[in-house]
Amino acid sequence: MENLIFEYFKWHYLEKSKYYFLIWKNLLSFLWSYFSILHLLKTLFTPWHAYREEYGSLLDFKKNIEAFIINNFARFLGFVVRSVVIIVGLTSELAVLIGGIIFFIIWFVLPFIMTFILIFSLRQLFL
Repeated sequence: MENLIFEYFKWHYLEKSKYYFLIWKNLLSFLWSYFSILHLLKTLFTPWHAYREEYGSLLDFKKNIEAFIINNFARFLGFVVRSVVIIVGLTSELAVLIGGIIFFIIWFVLPFIMTFILIFSLRQLFL
């Protein structure tokens, strides 16, 4: 019986804790890659879908003003969309990080809680 209890604690705290951290690390890595946060930060101010309007000749003021407005609007649109995706990605990363810490704390104390519940219920049953 002692060996079984020792094996359970070895399984619970060593083997499955390593496996849990591997899954948690993979999930954080997946979210970082899925939202492409580093790439989006590098290209934060590039035009949306690399859309660019060509400027006209030096004397074609109307074409140059149109191109200037369209190019700046494309940059602004790219900035807004990338910023939203970065914020959603970082929020997801933070949620998984906090959720993982909470789950690990629960995982760590769960055997003690279950033992307490078992002892308490047996006392109530026989008293």
